[in-house]
Amino acid sequence: MVGGELRWDVDGLWDGITTGISAARGRGRGTIRSVAVDAWGVDFALLDRGRHLLGDPVSYRDARTRGMVTDAIGRVDERELFAATGNQTLAINTLIQLLAMATTGDPALGDADLLLTIPDLFHHWLCGSEVVERTNATTTECFDQSIGSWAFDLLDRFDIPRHIFPPVVEPGTILGTLAGGRLREHGQAVVVAPAAHDTASAVAAAPGRPGTAFVSAGSWTLVGVERSAPTTGARALLAGLTNEGGVGGLTLLLSVIPGFWLLELSRQAWRRIGDDRELDELLVAAASAEPLRSLFDPNDPSLLDAVDVPAVIRTICRSRGQPEPTEPGEITRAILESLALKAAEAVSSIESVTGELITTIRVIGGGSRNRLYCQWVADASGREVIAGPAEAAVLGNLAVQAAALGLVGSLADARRIVSDAVRPEIFEPDHDERWLAATERFAVMSTRRPNREQSREVLT
Repeated sequence: MVGGELRWDVDGLWDGITTGISAARGRGRGTIRSVAVDAWGVDFALLDRGRHLLGDPVSYRDARTRGMVTDAIGRVDERELFAATGNQTLAINTLIQLLAMATTGDPALGDADLLLTIPDLFHHWLCGSEVVERTNATTTECFDQSIGSWAFDLLDRFDIPRHIFPPVVEPGTILGTLAGGRLREHGQAVVVAPAAHDTASAVAAAPGRPGTAFVSAGSWTLVGVERSAPTTGARALLAGLTNEGGVGGLTLLLSVIPGFWLLELSRQAWRRIGDDRELDELLVAAASAEPLRSLFDPNDPSLLDAVDVPAVIRTICRSRGQPEPTEPGEITRAILESLALKAAEAVSSIESVTGELITTIRVIGGGSRNRLYCQWVADASGREVIAGPAEAAVLGNLAVQAAALGLVGSLADARRIVSDAVRPEIFEPDHDERWLAATERFAVMSTRRPNREQSREVLT
């Protein structure tokens, strides 16, 4: 918290980047040829004409956007916003953050000459570039995906200045060299724009076949499919889907749902009362707990700002007529089963909206290491689950760099390399009838559409 606002310590992040580059140079494996940054979406930095940072970037978690979604859709109909930008109107979005600044007369917006998303700020410091990479631009709700450029006509209606938005470039664009930035001593290594949104990088590394949906499982869970163009009809809007850019001009049609932060915050609550069990111990306890006993909607808005997540889960279960989980193993199982059911619901929703059959789910990211979760996604969805790679965002970032340097010919070539290097684990559904009954119970309590006004968490 700085001056009442929740801000990112970008100097600390920059120190980590420079330490990493120096360490890589010291490994004795040759000269660094390229560097690229991917990060979370929606947040941004503002710079003045002298390219000085106008304060540390404010986090999407900050409360300044409360009430702003209602203001936004009062100015521009939500269907019009969705048709142009492809994004659900959520309080975390760049558009809503900028509207909050414009509404309150924030002096930083008046002094701003340049807006850069978080990865593009670091690219600027690395090589001097002043651009935004397309996949991250598509998370902002300021980018018109129907025409491939900033939505200036919409921005005018929100009193957001046009001049702060820089050119947008594609993944794989060479932005400059380290000699043009703050790290001149590192020579002529080039800086490449990867898929700067980490979800797009992760999906870029996920070898798939027709009929495959991805589940990018980390702090948040992003469930989606690759499409050739945005899907912006009324059915997609009502289903709570959003469109974000992918590599190679593709679009990721996504459902954004909570993820493993529910478990991590639960572990924090248990540690405060002296229970410091490791994750592996909790998973063993969860495996032994009664199946499908206590289900809840992970999108319940009461969870978003919860300090004591287990207590809130118990309250939700009680209010929905579910048995209250009490022991950590029971709560862990309730979280993983509910997340699995929510992911399965999202896959079915996407299948319904697109009309395309989904037979396989690929779980990528850190959640792919959680075997219970992967099995329960298979059981809940009735579909085969392929788990891995865990470090998908890293591999996707490297794949785009390799293509930019001419080391691989295409994204398809890079995916084949990843597929050869990573041996995934396969989970088959066991078709237990208890999951079908649980799906019916879950559908009654589930809210498919995000709670727009109260959602203040990042889409990564």
